[in-house]
Amino acid sequence: MEVIWSVLTMVLASANNFQTLVVIRFFVGLAESTFYPAIQYVIGSWYKGEELAKRACIFHTASAIGPMFSGFLQTGAYNGLNGVHGLAGWRWLFIIDGIITIPIALLGFMIMPDLPSNTKPSVFYTKEQIEMAQRRMEKAGRKPPSHFTRAKVILQSITRSGHSLTSPYQVLGFFKTWHIYLLTPCE
Repeated sequence: MEVIWSVLTMVLASANNFQTLVVIRFFVGLAESTFYPAIQYVIGSWYKGEELAKRACIFHTASAIGPMFSGFLQTGAYNGLNGVHGLAGWRWLFIIDGIITIPIALLGFMIMPDLPSNTKPSVFYTKEQIEMAQRRMEKAGRKPPSHFTRAKVILQSITRSGHSLTSPYQVLGFFKTWHIYLLTPCE
């Protein structure tokens, strides 16, 4: 998804009107929205509960350091490239963001592990390390995830909510959840 984000970010530079910018930006947001929950899930799948706070702190600190310096880089790129090859500085910012992100996304794809139950031995993770992680997660009471199917997702959401399978609430229940409407504008 990060490679898709990179490509869509570069496509933003070609937007010629506000409507196009909004549509492309929607898809950029869609592509980037998967990163945070996925990385938190992966981190939570490799570490025990008492180890998570420190790892999450490292992740969030690193996430905050980038924006501390990006404003200076963006100012330099905007001022230095504004008008080069007939492109406005803001267009160059989108192009540069995409170009920088593609190799990082590809590297992340190769380096980032899957869940301990799915990771295969490689240059980065030995068989012993993977088996140790699997044992640790088993001791912590975590089971390998089962495969998702549409029926499982629907059945789990129904049984957890305490409503019957025939209840009309189940069909429209998602749209009646006020939390969704409250949190959506906050994104």
